[in-house]
Amino acid sequence: MNPFEFDIDLVAGDDETLELVFEENDGNPLDLTGASFFVEVRKTPQSTGVADCTFTCTVPVPVDGHVICTALAEETLGLSPGKGYWWSVLMVTASAPDGETLVWGRVNVIPKVSKVGT
Repeated sequence: MNPFEFDIDLVAGDDETLELVFEENDGNPLDLTGASFFVEVRKTPQSTGVADCTFTCTVPVPVDGHVICTALAEETLGLSPGKGYWWSVLMVTASAPDGETLVWGRVNVIPKVSKVGT
């Protein structure tokens, strides 16, 4: 599967959820049985060490191709506003134990403007 480029917007300090759907070339859902997913946001694609923001991913029904990935507000709070980040989705399976990148792109971080109780 070739990686798909897709840019996203995140609000610094908000919980963020990405709902991803993966399909075979024929349009049928990709069977995700046994797969694990990792989503990281980094300053550059070459950055090493701890990611600037990580998402926790779940696969509710593996045969329907859906993956739900969530980053809590504590994770997004440390991101600086602007288009200075990159993200990717890595799928790890028995046949790809080092992972396969499925989606990648730029991240536009939007500053949180409204604040409750201020």
